Amino acid sequence: MILTLFGFLVLLSLVFIVIGIFKEDETLQAIIGFTFLFLLSFQLIDGTLEYKTGFNESSYYVYGDNFTGYHWDYDNDMPPNTEGEIFLFHKDTSNIYIYENYQNKTIGFYLALLSAFGFSFMLYGMKKIKRPN
Repeated sequence: MILTLFGFLVLLSLVFIVIGIFKEDETLQAIIGFTFLFLLSFQLIDGTLEYKTGFNESSYYVYGDNFTGYHWDYDNDMPPNTEGEIFLFHKDTSNIYIYENYQNKTIGFYLALLSAFGFSFMLYGMKKIKRPN
C-alpha cells in the first residue's frame, strides 16, 4: 500500500472515531473507525507500506526518412540514407518509479493495541436502547 493512501485511510478512520465519540447516537461510527484502524495497523507490522524514493528515466530516439513510413524503432544499425536525409520523428521517454518498503512493527503493534482498547471501551460504553414493543 502506498504511504499517501495509508495516511488518507488512517485520517478517514480517525474522522469516524471522532464522530462516534462526540455524538452519543453514533457510537457505531467509532466502532467502525477502531476496526478499520486495527486492520490498517497490520500494514505497518507486515511491512508492505511503500513510499516513492526516486525514478529512472530512459529515452530513445525514433528516426525515419519520411518517405517509406518505416520507423527504425528497434534497429541497432544506423538507418539507410536512401533519400539523402534522416529525420528525427520523436523522442520517447519513460519514467520508472522506485519504491522502498517501510516496516515498523513497534508502531504497528501499539496502533493495534490502541485500537483494540478503543473498540472494547466503545462496546462497554454503549447504552442499551429501549425499543418500543
